[in-house]
Amino acid sequence: MADIAVKIVLDDEHLGQCDKMSVALENIGVKVEEVISELGVIFGKADEKLMPMMLDIDGVLEVEPEDIYQLPPMSEDIPQ
Repeated sequence: MADIAVKIVLDDEHLGQCDKMSVALENIGVKVEEVISELGVIFGKADEKLMPMMLDIDGVLEVEPEDIYQLPPMSEDIPQ
C-alpha cells in the first residue's frame, strides 16, 4: 500500500516531548517530515495500516490522514 500524508496530534502531557515522540513514530515506520513543537503536531508519511499502531503510542491523541488540494493549471480562461 502507498504511503499517505498524516497529521499526528500529541496530548497535553507530551507537548514538550515532540523529539521523543518523533523517534517513536519513526521506529514504527513513519517518515516524519515536520514537527510543530508549540502545537504538539507532527506531520509525516506512513502506510495507512500503521495508523492503529500510531494511536497505540503513549502520548498520541489523534491521527488523521491529511487532505491534499490541487489548484487547476493556470489558464487565461479560468480566473485564479
